[in-house]
Amino acid sequence: MKLQSSSVFFVAYWHIMICVNIVFVLFVISMAQPVPEHIDFSKEEEKILQLWKELNAFHTSLSQSKNRPRSEVMKRSLCDK
Repeated sequence: MKLQSSSVFFVAYWHIMICVNIVFVLFVISMAQPVPEHIDFSKEEEKILQLWKELNAFHTSLSQSKNRPRSEVMKRSLCDK
């Protein structure tokens, strides 16, 4: 049985996609860090707040969304006031 060129392309495409997914999974596994037995949530929160200050996250977010349309949730919350 002779395969049509579209069938060969389809098989090759899925073979490549499977290989890409395997590489991605291996990458994610290699990047995983062990989770500590005890997590100090207040300390983690302080780290996050410090990072947000360093990044100037609030003003950066405002400037990045300056010309975007408001979401429906935001429109409703503004209209309720």
